Amino acid sequence: MQQIDALMMVEEKLWILKSKGANSAFAGNSGYADKLEQFYLYDTTVKNHDKIKPGDFVLLVNKHHILGSAQIEQIELAENIPKQRFRCPECNTQEHYSRLSVSPKYKCRNKHEFDEPQVEDITVTQFKAHYINSFRPAEAKLSVKTLEGHYINRNVYYSIQQADLSFIAGGLGNKSIQTAIKPIAKKKGEFSFTLPQCAYIPVQIDERSFSTSRVGRRSKQDEFRSKLFKFYGEKCMISGCDVPIAIEASHICPYRGEKDNHPENGVLLRRDLHTLYDRNLIGIEPNELRITLSKSIKDSVYRPYDAQALTFDGTNIKPSKPALTLRWQAFLLEEANR
Repeated sequence: MQQIDALMMVEEKLWILKSKGANSAFAGNSGYADKLEQFYLYDTTVKNHDKIKPGDFVLLVNKHHILGSAQIEQIELAENIPKQRFRCPECNTQEHYSRLSVSPKYKCRNKHEFDEPQVEDITVTQFKAHYINSFRPAEAKLSVKTLEGHYINRNVYYSIQQADLSFIAGGLGNKSIQTAIKPIAKKKGEFSFTLPQCAYIPVQIDERSFSTSRVGRRSKQDEFRSKLFKFYGEKCMISGCDVPIAIEASHICPYRGEKDNHPENGVLLRRDLHTLYDRNLIGIEPNELRITLSKSIKDSVYRPYDAQALTFDGTNIKPSKPALTLRWQAFLLEEANR
């Protein structure tokens, strides 16, 4: 499959993500614990929560300034999270703000004043958009007002709002803005791979095509390896070997079809370690991601790797835990029968 620049893909979008924190001007909830250089939190109560996806570009802003830029690498979700929403007791709007020196304490957008908001207890699905590997801080203190005119269907009350993608693809007239968001502008070789839009789920259904000799055809193995190199760097996750020609892409759940070429179903291993892993002489414990050697090779030259954790070169993306669990169980079963 030919690589496509993310900025040139029709599907990719640009979002302006507003971080209000706990001291939001509109105090309709208790805020979000964003860590803006690493991740952005939102939930199902936030408008456009279902439209943002991995691979999209983002500008991080607060009430006054542009803070940085990034490309979303992964979106993690957690279900049934308790949340409180605060509403005006008269008109039920969440859009109100607190006043330090005036009584009553709160005033809503419809000009109703009150001391105590109405509290609503709900449960939500929470989303955590990760972008630690691509985040770049803005190089100048730029006002969010410089973004005016670049929003799509602007609403000042929305925390997640779409903007015109051409804004970061060279269509800027203001050089100071270009300087601030330059790190996510199109560059040769940067963001030239497609990030997965969903987590890897082991299928365990054989979808390979076979010739008459029943030899499974492994599709797009080179692309799979290249994708893992983009995610994890060109380095063996066990030995640290950084000679690309000696490193192979190893499937965690055995290849049974193209769904198994998901990057979360792979680890990068030196060729000899790949062979040992394929033959279940090496196991990867799914919680701490530590290596366990088979008893048959514990006293071999591979002994230093026993109990060693996989290395990821600082990436925020990790292999699929369900896939690792299935493979770990297969390793333990085979080890018990040795």
